Amino acid sequence: MKQIGTIVRVQIQQNPLKDKNGSSRIYDPAPLTVVQAVRVTSTGLVGITIEGVELLDVHNESHPRSRYRGDNSISIGFTRHYDQMREYFGRPLADGIAGESLIVETDEAYLAEELNDLIIESGQTGEQIRLGGVRAIQPCAEFSQYAAGRNLHEGDLKDALQFLLNWRRGFYAQAQATGGTIHTGDRVYLAE
Repeated sequence: MKQIGTIVRVQIQQNPLKDKNGSSRIYDPAPLTVVQAVRVTSTGLVGITIEGVELLDVHNESHPRSRYRGDNSISIGFTRHYDQMREYFGRPLADGIAGESLIVETDEAYLAEELNDLIIESGQTGEQIRLGGVRAIQPCAEFSQYAAGRNLHEGDLKDALQFLLNWRRGFYAQAQATGGTIHTGDRVYLAE
């Protein structure tokens, strides 16, 4: 196994980040909630606050407003990709603002085909959680406009979507088994 980084942020989406605003849809990061850990269950992620309160992620199929599609229960973003987004958009975008469940600090940028399977190893117990089916999250107009800090016209929107396409927007993955817990400080490895 090759270590590629360390988890520096664990969060859930308590509700969808894209919502209607009159006749248009907007991106609003307000439902993002940083948690102490996430528990991997058969229905998706459950956030655990420092007080021990459990919160369903919106991609958990048990959530009342679930966005679960069968292949999107865990999402991963990399700090290096956020560096590139900040440079491209010229704005101070916070790591994790795109809504990924896990933010991994890394010095490298990765493409989906380079990741294949990932292993997350607990810094507390040594327990390992294997994630498979890693694939790029496709960018959307709403996040692109949020990242730009303004409404983008057709050509600029196309350029922004092209920039985010295939890897900078983050990745979806599926846990190969349930029952594990992921914390800030856990190590992330490429599976061999």
